[in-house]
Amino acid sequence: MLKILVTVILLNTILFVDSGVISGPKQSKIHEISVKAITGEIQKFKLSEDQTVEDLKRMIMKITDIPVEKQILFFRSEQLDDSQPLRMYKMDRKVTVELFLRYF
Repeated sequence: MLKILVTVILLNTILFVDSGVISGPKQSKIHEISVKAITGEIQKFKLSEDQTVEDLKRMIMKITDIPVEKQILFFRSEQLDDSQPLRMYKMDRKVTVELFLRYF
């Protein structure tokens, strides 16, 4: 017997279909991320756990005009990798990330 697993992506909702039975949407956890700059200023953003660190940096850039390549983000003393999804860092629903600037 051949089993086929089909993944349907529709508006960031993933449905798993197995033998014609829909198991339901996989809900992504939403994070409220507070970004704290050296100046003490805090900006809040809401992102799903499937979004990347680069997505967060782009959101920061829209508010601060700091280019993505100049931003360095840290969470729990670990520098965040632009290509990684937020779920890789095992963040709680509400977290604070520190923003530093690259000057070279």
